[in-house]
Amino acid sequence: MVRVFFWAFIPLFLSGCLGTKYLDENEVLLRKQQIEGNEELSATTMESYYQQETNRQILFFPVYPYVYLYHWGLNNYDKTEIRADKEDKMVEINAKIEEAKAEDKENKVERLERKKERKEEKFDKKLREGNILMRWGEPLAVLDTGAVRTTTEQLRLLMSSRGYLNSEADFNIDVEDKKAYVTYNVEEKTAWTIDTFQFRTDDEAIRELISGTLEESPIQQGENYETRDLDAERQRVDELLKNNGFYDFSRQYLVFNVDTTVDDHKAWVEMVVQKPRSGTHKRYKLDSVIFVTDASESGEEEARKVKQYQGVTYKYYDDIYSRKILDRRLFIYPDSFYSKQNTFETQRQLANLDMFKFININYDTTGGRFVANIFTSPLKSYQTSNEVGVNVSQGLPGPFYNLSFKKRNVFGGLEILELNGRIAAEGVASFSDPENVYQSREYSANLSLIFPQFIFPFSDNFQRKIGEYNPKTRVQTGYSFTNRPEYERSNLNAALVYTWQKDTKIFYNLTLADLSVIRTPRTTEAFDSLLLTLFENGNNLINSFNSAFVSSVSFSPTFSFNNYGDYEQKASYLKLFVESGGTTLNLYKPRFLKSEQMDSTGLDFYQWVKFFADYRQNIPLNQNQSFAWRINAGAAKPYGRNEALPYEKYFFAGGSNSVRAWRPRRLGPGSYTPRLADGSRDYQSLFEQPGEIIFVASAEFRRKIIGFLNGAVFVDAGNVWTISEDRSRPGADFSLTDFYQEMAIGTGIGFRFDFSFLILRLDIATKVRDPAIEEGSKWLFRPFGDREETVLNIGIGYPF
Repeated sequence: MVRVFFWAFIPLFLSGCLGTKYLDENEVLLRKQQIEGNEELSATTMESYYQQETNRQILFFPVYPYVYLYHWGLNNYDKTEIRADKEDKMVEINAKIEEAKAEDKENKVERLERKKERKEEKFDKKLREGNILMRWGEPLAVLDTGAVRTTTEQLRLLMSSRGYLNSEADFNIDVEDKKAYVTYNVEEKTAWTIDTFQFRTDDEAIRELISGTLEESPIQQGENYETRDLDAERQRVDELLKNNGFYDFSRQYLVFNVDTTVDDHKAWVEMVVQKPRSGTHKRYKLDSVIFVTDASESGEEEARKVKQYQGVTYKYYDDIYSRKILDRRLFIYPDSFYSKQNTFETQRQLANLDMFKFININYDTTGGRFVANIFTSPLKSYQTSNEVGVNVSQGLPGPFYNLSFKKRNVFGGLEILELNGRIAAEGVASFSDPENVYQSREYSANLSLIFPQFIFPFSDNFQRKIGEYNPKTRVQTGYSFTNRPEYERSNLNAALVYTWQKDTKIFYNLTLADLSVIRTPRTTEAFDSLLLTLFENGNNLINSFNSAFVSSVSFSPTFSFNNYGDYEQKASYLKLFVESGGTTLNLYKPRFLKSEQMDSTGLDFYQWVKFFADYRQNIPLNQNQSFAWRINAGAAKPYGRNEALPYEKYFFAGGSNSVRAWRPRRLGPGSYTPRLADGSRDYQSLFEQPGEIIFVASAEFRRKIIGFLNGAVFVDAGNVWTISEDRSRPGADFSLTDFYQEMAIGTGIGFRFDFSFLILRLDIATKVRDPAIEEGSKWLFRPFGDREETVLNIGIGYPF
């Protein structure tokens, strides 16, 4: 398959080299442009001011396939023909619409109208942007000297805005073989710094607010004088005043006076708060707050009931919502100053309740009063949804079907009852034979009751204070059944979970109780034999498949910096997870659990502690390229009666979201070398390899290739280990002094098909370093060898 991709793209690459053949006699290609002389400002920042871009390349190859695609499409592009096709199609559809109208078929008319709109938009897009090949490609970047001059001026203005008021910029163009190489020469010189920053206002309330927050100003003595800091300060003061009662304040009242002649390379800055025409800036305090909970309901306004709670006036036709709970999500009250931030926070927290389809807050200043009106429209009390898709976790993608039912405001306290069912299938390699892929089936059902508060004997005052953290309590129970080639496994689960978040950056999850009864009703004879052999050699994995009672407490904070996940800006993500399993069993052990005196009855149990950290970062290099990396590390220590973890609690390495040059769950542990019956090395890693310590790191260079097709070059490294010596797997245990010598390394290329509703990922990875090979031969690079050196991974979504 890799060879197919290779030979398919070679003609496109070679054709791309011929970009200059499309040039006219007096034209030259903009081959390269660079900036020289900058010392303080980064090249990346300055390059964003280029007024003309060079043609895109594929990765690092000096070819122009996008130019070839564009001109290929251009050769087959005729606007006159497209307009004629559009006219013919519209005549055809209009005739069908008239026919449907004559037959009085309203539904058919609506379908045809929608079809007409889609077809019309498709033709208009082709007329505006060209055919699909032209849209995938790009026209030749013919050197525009006017754009070069404009870029030079923009660079000078940029340096001046950053404090380098005496900066200079010019350019030089070298032409060779009809290719132009542009060099922008810049000289920043000495920057102006802030000598004095002060503000002036006649309003005592404004003076007090600004004076108390000057340390937060981006304009500080000794820093470079930058115009962007003036804009940031104007924005900061505007927000400050609007959050402290100045409802109709505008940024236009903030004016800066700047004097750069005070001293050598020093700037004096004054911010003036100008007066409005009325003479003073009015500070607004709320006279009343009116909350209409069913604004979209029709009826006589006089028929609405009116009740007061905590100074807020509630209006409604039906009294179905708890005012006590709603009050905890309100941050605007009578006799408080107007606050833009509190208005937004009220709107956001009401939306977090998942009770209203719209929340609108406006302010009425008529009649000399200042009134806040909150209008909400209820969502449907009952809601059902279903989802069909493709999922992949360990092996080949498989279909899934989700069905969910939701009941809102179950007991009148804004609770939500959810019932979810799931059926899924996935192709997974056999535990003991990865050459054979079997269908793994999963069935599950979950019932949850979600409360918009902490179900705990906290005071009402405390519950109100934490309302801005969107507190929720989830009480849930569920059942899942997994059917794999070697075993069947069921899980009856109940949990009590607290979640809260201040904003979209930090999310907390505290599971106070996670209780499960796990049973393994079926195992194959070969699987039993394997587990028994491992046990006889000191490996306790057999205990992980006993029928057992599993209990744990866990805490997991998740940090998303700069909206990680949109991949359009630099962003990072950190998730921490701490878990203690069977902790309460140290104090109290129920009678239904196994003991030393009754090993043949009752349920087994586990005790462990676990920690895991996952850090990721995405760094856009430009609009077409980005660099992403991640590090995963964790450890789990079993203790107690059987010194084993539940199988689901072990760490595994290898697969489409791990070290991709190894098959799913087959890497490691440590330098352990799997052997076949005849003693030879098992290059295909026949068995899944669970571990108690994991470390995995990955890095990817990502590039948009064409249309919905993106590419990547990646490197993965990592492994799993056991905490203690495992006689059944020599070399599996972790050693702090030499674990780095047991890191597996793989590299490869990937293709990502972005279909908007899902991203299908193909990663072709090759082993570079295999810690299981004898010393002196661990480094290897044999793509497409016969010893599993190259692995094709299929995944859904990005690996991180």
